[in-house]
Amino acid sequence: MAFKRFLNPTAFNKAKQFKEIFSDWQRNPGSIVHLRPNNCVAFYLMGQKAFEMGQLGATDEFTKIFQRDPIRGVNPSDLPEQLRQARKAVTDDIKKNKKDELELSRQSLLAWELLRRNKEFTLIDEQVQVPQEALADKAQEQTRVDLLVLEQKTQKLAVLELKLSENPDLDGPVLGQLKTTRALPGALKGGEKTFLAHYQQLFAQKVELGLVVSEPAELKGISDKSLIILGDEPAARARLACLDQAAIPENYTCALLAAAAPLAEAAFRPLKAQVEAAIAGPRPAYAPRKERWNAFTRLADKEQAAWSAIKPKQNQAGPFDAALAGYFEKNNIAVHPHLKHPRSSQAACAQAFAAILAKTPLAETGLLKALNDNVSPSWGVTVTAVTDCHFEVPHGLVPGGPNAFPRADMQALTGETGKFHTSLDAALAVTGTRDGKEVRALIGIEFKYSEPEFTSCGGFTSEGFTEPGRQACLNGKDRGASCYLRHQEKRKYVRTEELDAMFGAPNPVDRADGACLLLGPVNQLYRGHYTVLKLKEQFGFDEALFLVVYDNRNLSLLAPERPSPENRPALAPMERYKEALAAQYKPTFAQLPVQVLVEAYTAAITRKPPAWLTKLKARYHW
Repeated sequence: MAFKRFLNPTAFNKAKQFKEIFSDWQRNPGSIVHLRPNNCVAFYLMGQKAFEMGQLGATDEFTKIFQRDPIRGVNPSDLPEQLRQARKAVTDDIKKNKKDELELSRQSLLAWELLRRNKEFTLIDEQVQVPQEALADKAQEQTRVDLLVLEQKTQKLAVLELKLSENPDLDGPVLGQLKTTRALPGALKGGEKTFLAHYQQLFAQKVELGLVVSEPAELKGISDKSLIILGDEPAARARLACLDQAAIPENYTCALLAAAAPLAEAAFRPLKAQVEAAIAGPRPAYAPRKERWNAFTRLADKEQAAWSAIKPKQNQAGPFDAALAGYFEKNNIAVHPHLKHPRSSQAACAQAFAAILAKTPLAETGLLKALNDNVSPSWGVTVTAVTDCHFEVPHGLVPGGPNAFPRADMQALTGETGKFHTSLDAALAVTGTRDGKEVRALIGIEFKYSEPEFTSCGGFTSEGFTEPGRQACLNGKDRGASCYLRHQEKRKYVRTEELDAMFGAPNPVDRADGACLLLGPVNQLYRGHYTVLKLKEQFGFDEALFLVVYDNRNLSLLAPERPSPENRPALAPMERYKEALAAQYKPTFAQLPVQVLVEAYTAAITRKPPAWLTKLKARYHW
């Protein structure tokens, strides 16, 4: 069988010599011994493979310490010292790279804490992923099961997802993950019967090797138990309350457990009942977020992987990479490495507008066409020329230097301090006409490539914010007196007078009922728009426009934010934001698919397509 996790007779007899060593390793927190394919035994610590005994019983046996080359042969007298070195290597790596908060490491530790002394359940396997060749249903290829445990009372195999209550995605993809997890046994070639037979043999070997403390038992089927949520129960209840109850099957069960609680059968109750109790009773305020990985992010990954595979390597470089590198270095702007983060919007925005930075006539002609055909009719400004193009605007002030565009003091403009202030992905200084008069205008650009949503309110998620304050964000009571950004961080853009001017009085942020307009993704749109308008005043532009440029394949940006009991918007963020704006500001906000921009570049071609445009299309499929 392709995903064989048990040993052949020769390897099994060899492994029996190390039964005491296996037991010693598993006595320590976060330590698990796995039987692996190809007659290997792997020693895991905090979710990382620390040591491997490979090809047991064969002529080419080997041992391999974490991140070191394999050593031929398996010598019982050497193993204790090798395992000590392996444990130290993983521990040092976790400390050096600050991995102790990684979810996988914490799940491993919690699984050990929960199951090591438990009588109701016995851990058989963890982090199970079946290879593609063993699956009849290829859609299950990426499915990984956190835990497989034997439920002693029913002698059924429980296929479990293990989640941490503070995981920000708990309210989003968890139901989808549960469905695919529960479907995995049936997706195997041979179905559940083969899956159970496989784990029956693995269970028997683990019992004999002392890797599980249990009496031999016959697996009688698959249990309906599905989910364990660990950690802070109120936080878990808050996220569960955001689930769509209609999507929860009746037979799903889960447990909400404190981190050190024993796993007991009584802790499993219907997930639907947990949700109903969470909504009915007091619960912490929580703003749900969208799933970080969706169909488009996976497509973008595949496109960028294909791009990275192009040989020779110099063919991967964009035509303006040298100019962009020089620009970012000259202006002291932190930049994502060219190939390491190709899905970042910063990199995608730079590629889309690099030809404008380089003052390429064809690109400027195309940009003017895209703006005048799609934006100018509502904005009222017909653009005639681009005079400046900048990225990551505003730039920081240079001591003793001129206070000129695009350099500005964000604390003076918006009240934001520190390196995480609002910045525009790009900004264009243009000339044009409005009602027959010449004007100088600023176009601030927010670029979205593969992110699933716009950024939500940082004040709501701040560790310094109190629970009553978060409740005010959701229910409207005493919001003006509770807003973290207004009173703790002194942000100018949340002052009542600024909000009244932008949205009309009384503004929808200070409303006495319902969730704050700026709690979710509308927050980033408002901050970007506000920044553009303040830069217009700062540098004396006649007109200003805040333009969102996005990939129209990223449908997640065009869907309403995920609802919570207090906040169930019907409109997508950009539509919701524009509808809320005061009449005078509606024309200064617009959106444009990047595909429209690239099509306009292409329409301006009179001869052979330039290399920069060919490479741009090949990299991003625009």
